[in-house]
Amino acid sequence: MDKDTMGGTLILAVIGIIIVSIIVVLTIKFLKGNLKIKDVRYDDNNQEAGITGMLILKNRKDLESEGIFISLVGNETSRSRTSDGGSSSNTHEIYRQEVRIEEPTTYSTLNEHEFSFQLRFPDIQEENGSPIQTGNAKVDSMIGMAAGMMNAYSGGRGRTQIKWTLEAHVDLPGLDITTSEKIHL
Repeated sequence: MDKDTMGGTLILAVIGIIIVSIIVVLTIKFLKGNLKIKDVRYDDNNQEAGITGMLILKNRKDLESEGIFISLVGNETSRSRTSDGGSSSNTHEIYRQEVRIEEPTTYSTLNEHEFSFQLRFPDIQEENGSPIQTGNAKVDSMIGMAAGMMNAYSGGRGRTQIKWTLEAHVDLPGLDITTSEKIHL
């Protein structure tokens, strides 16, 4: 075999291994079950009970859960113009609130389980891009300084957008059952 044929064979083998690995992971996750976020509602008048909804777990086999969790995650994307006239964007997580909604337990095969959840709204100072308050004064101060530096660096011309996501997972040995849903706050 010449070098070109051997290199091509090696590339095909690696691609084949990757594809088989993806299929195995998806099959394992499918056999465990699925999780859905349902009936998400917002109460603008009550920050503590601001976001409510249901999680539906449908398991296809017995599951030994270490708990079920839901998180509200805020990702900030900053877009700005570069000196050469192009644009750049940077995304980073600025907020995460995780709540355990179910303690460790065993779920029997082929059952549907419903769990209600409640999350408080994040404390947002202003709509003009001021930082989110996490409740930790040190972290809030660092976020405020970073936001000020980003604004100064971009000459105040940058655009900032916060995208919110609900993420839920059943903590299991091996692969967890997970789901997520984008929400608009």
